[in-house]
Amino acid sequence: MLRRLGFDELVVKLIMQCVSFISYTIRSGGHEIGPIIPTRGLRQGDPLSPYLFLLCVEGFSTLIRYYERLGKILGCKVSRKAPVLSHMFFDDDCYVFRKASEDSATNMIELFEFSKRLQDNKLICRRWRLFSHLDSLVSKLFKARYYRNGTILNAELGSNPSFVWRSIYETQGIVRKGARCRVSDGSRINVLLDPWLLDDDNPRVTFINPALVDQNVKALMETDSLAWDIDLVHDLFTERDANLILSISLSSSRLCDAWYWSWESSGYFSVKSVYKFLLRSRHVPVDAVFPVCKETDETIYHSLVDCSFAKACWQQLVAGVNLTVVGSFANWFASVLQQVDEEKRRLVAMTCRAIWRHRNELVWSKKIPTVESVVHLAKVLLTDWTRAQDTTMIPTGAFLTDVDDNGTYSFAGVIRDETSALVEAFSCCRSGVLYPEMVETLGVKEALSWIKAKDWKEVVTETNSLIVVQALRSSLPMVSYFGSVISDCKMMLK
Repeated sequence: MLRRLGFDELVVKLIMQCVSFISYTIRSGGHEIGPIIPTRGLRQGDPLSPYLFLLCVEGFSTLIRYYERLGKILGCKVSRKAPVLSHMFFDDDCYVFRKASEDSATNMIELFEFSKRLQDNKLICRRWRLFSHLDSLVSKLFKARYYRNGTILNAELGSNPSFVWRSIYETQGIVRKGARCRVSDGSRINVLLDPWLLDDDNPRVTFINPALVDQNVKALMETDSLAWDIDLVHDLFTERDANLILSISLSSSRLCDAWYWSWESSGYFSVKSVYKFLLRSRHVPVDAVFPVCKETDETIYHSLVDCSFAKACWQQLVAGVNLTVVGSFANWFASVLQQVDEEKRRLVAMTCRAIWRHRNELVWSKKIPTVESVVHLAKVLLTDWTRAQDTTMIPTGAFLTDVDDNGTYSFAGVIRDETSALVEAFSCCRSGVLYPEMVETLGVKEALSWIKAKDWKEVVTETNSLIVVQALRSSLPMVSYFGSVISDCKMMLK
């Protein structure tokens, strides 16, 4: 909250020290009793307490105002000309005003539950630290007390639990959804019990073969090399499970099996990822107004044709195109294609793509679009497409990747000399179900391995995956599968 409100990091640390490192001493009969370490915050009357109260209620007030904007809380008026009043805060009380209806009451319950769940994120973070730092003293203490023969994922509340453990236990459901095992040698991962498959919906093995009870993942690998025993995997598992297992890329760069957070590409837990999950689970509605012009509700026709911004782009690129066709975008597009020649048809298609890409950049990256940037992008896209249709040209990429719905993924690459002449090419198709970003990363790794095997020097590798490029340039460690493949690529680039 302090950081979101713009406080300097030094101020945040000073305030947290005042809250975290406090103790009290009681003097009675000439004797001192203490120090007493409070565990429920500051004492009543502490000079810092009113200021922290204001900061906390500001966050809750912001949440209430957000529900007001959504129309879920409507507040009330004391008279016709009075302003709408939705909530009032006092030092020891809080009033929230709403309509006396069942829907309004339901929305209020939702607001309070959502506020509580946001507070629970702190507990989720604590639980993840216990989970991912198994060798820490705190983790060992909790394991000895509450889950001696299991893990924190299957721990029970137990008898006479402490307040801290009871609070952490409440977050178990969310941690189960996001936690995953990353395979290294497989010696610490249970085949049937642990979530180790690359599947968001169900990361566990679906078919329980009696031969796999109490077996670790290491039993599924070759005995003399770090590779899957393909025949064994196909014999013991269903087609779905076998494909997911073989999708996991094994690497000697991983020192040991580890837990990672699947909602972040780095593999490290973040509160932000939990916020996103809570919003999705609560089905928080998205504003229907078109974000570029904010004139009316968003439709494809308005976004690409009828919006004032889109019209300005069309006037710059394809002057004379009829923008008054009433109906759907499909009808407009068909009408335009009949009006213009072949060259302008291509430009029309690229203009639509450029407008839509700028719309996405505004939504996801808050990048304000301009007519000039749309015009430039449309022309660049048209030039690239025209070059791609020239069969006499060598492909510009060093490799290409593809993900098939039938449980396979593939990549191919070419090498060109300084005159752009083709020197050699390779292709590969593998079984497995992977995300596109993972396939892109494996494609880079395969291309680098190919280059190293050929002993080629001073080679420039090209990829159109910005995520892969950013990860290769980043110095931050990553514990996920994606991160381990990136680490392999970095080792080959040295």
